[in-house]
Amino acid sequence: MTAATAGAVLVAAFIVRAAVAGEPSRPLPPGCSPPGWDVLRFYVPMVLWPPLLLAVTWHHYRRRRTHRTALPPETA
Repeated sequence: MTAATAGAVLVAAFIVRAAVAGEPSRPLPPGCSPPGWDVLRFYVPMVLWPPLLLAVTWHHYRRRRTHRTALPPETA
């Protein structure tokens, strides 16, 4: 659970950093145009990754926690 949560937070931080930074600081090579929606449309679904990963992680945690508490105690 910790790895999934950390991954979601890191991807979210990467997305926020990219959105705040704006255009790259290095100039594009001669003859290249800045990427438009034809390229960016493939990166838009990445915005959904952190919240969906956190939701699945939370569901897994709740399911595992409920399953463990519902088990009868072992008798020796």
